[in-house]
Amino acid sequence: MNRKRYIHAAIAAVCLSLSWFAVAADESLGVAASDPRRIAGIVGKMEAAEVAPFAGQVMQAVAKMPTSPKHRMRQLCDVAVEFTRTADPAGRAAVLGHLVMNTPFQMLPGWVAGFKPPLDELLKPLEDPAYDKFSAAVLKEIGDAEGLTDEDKTIFTTFAIVLLARGKDQDENLAFANRLFPLLPAAYRGQVAAATPAALSGDYTPLLGPEAGRMRIVMPEAKEGERPVNLPEVLGGVAKQPDLLVHDVNRPAPLIRTDLGVPTPPPPAATSTTPKPVVPPHYKGQS
Repeated sequence: MNRKRYIHAAIAAVCLSLSWFAVAADESLGVAASDPRRIAGIVGKMEAAEVAPFAGQVMQAVAKMPTSPKHRMRQLCDVAVEFTRTADPAGRAAVLGHLVMNTPFQMLPGWVAGFKPPLDELLKPLEDPAYDKFSAAVLKEIGDAEGLTDEDKTIFTTFAIVLLARGKDQDENLAFANRLFPLLPAAYRGQVAAATPAALSGDYTPLLGPEAGRMRIVMPEAKEGERPVNLPEVLGGVAKQPDLLVHDVNRPAPLIRTDLGVPTPPPPAATSTTPKPVVPPHYKGQS
């Protein structure tokens, strides 16, 4: 009998321990998503290998916040800046790769535009050879990601190149991209090479379809600060699903119209305003 009680007590202790870790993970995720200024303190207590996946989870959580597009975009940029700034140099490329892969497709144009200036400043100390090596590591992180299709990787890789390009003009940026193309997997190298010149000039139509032009600007469809964010509801169990597919975050929370006085109820689950990312047929299969 005593042995059975001991076993039951041990099992209960293990369950309590696991529950504590789950709560702690949820709390850290919520804190990081709601207040990017506290990311440094959270990351400082983590193992180096945990930082990049955690950065991706925080990006997913922010993307699902039921706030205005303007607020969500600013929060995504602030989170990205803090993770890049606080990441260990050896793991910074992995962190940046996860930041890119966990930004919803339709938010990538605005996010890249907002995140690019502070990222350029953070990476300015890197000389060109080291910068090329760093950029290649970011693209490899995307290429090695599980759960992504070649089309997903085409989109994320192209936006990563645009984000990292720091040339003085289009020619220098194209030269930078051309140094990276041979390092990409053959499965989507041609698509990235075909879409990159237009993307570097701000045209994302080859990647996101005819609605890409509208995505370049975040339309302010709600006022900020008029509705408190319920983080446990917003996170939707992100912290409890570490294997959540990256492309699932392309369904961010519906916009909340607070300017009308009463929040508009979210659309039915079957309705999605997310445009389907497309790589037109004439871009596919090129090498």
